Amino acid sequence: MFARETMHTKRAVDVVKSLLVLLVAALFVMSFTNAAFAGAMNPGSMNQGTMKSGEINSEGNYAGGGSLFSYHGKVISVDQAAKSLTVQSAPNNELLFKVAEGTSVTKCDKTVSLDKVKAGDEVTILYHQDGAGNFIAGDINLAIPPERC
Repeated sequence: MFARETMHTKRAVDVVKSLLVLLVAALFVMSFTNAAFAGAMNPGSMNQGTMKSGEINSEGNYAGGGSLFSYHGKVISVDQAAKSLTVQSAPNNELLFKVAEGTSVTKCDKTVSLDKVKAGDEVTILYHQDGAGNFIAGDINLAIPPERC
């Protein structure tokens, strides 16, 4: 009887060991997968070079430092005095963007001023987050159908 219980205990221990090995292997693989996705989302090191704040070089690097992100949505409001705009990508998902000095605003492949951005416009914004947690727009592209340009 003891031999039978010892055999079952040994099998249980072997199963637990196998599960632990699989768990450690899965965590190991996930750590590399997570790092790969983080690298894909981060456009690279941020170069200062001779670019003004708000400019993006040909390698996709932002002059202001930090990671560069993209946000697409509908403009809810524009505050010309505060140089900011609120954009909504989905219900209950609004972001307030501060418009930096030198931010590029594009409409129909032409550079325009911030006053051309109106509530209701669809935009794609390339931005970064500053140390205080503010979203700083580096590039604002108005999504206008070609027939309306």
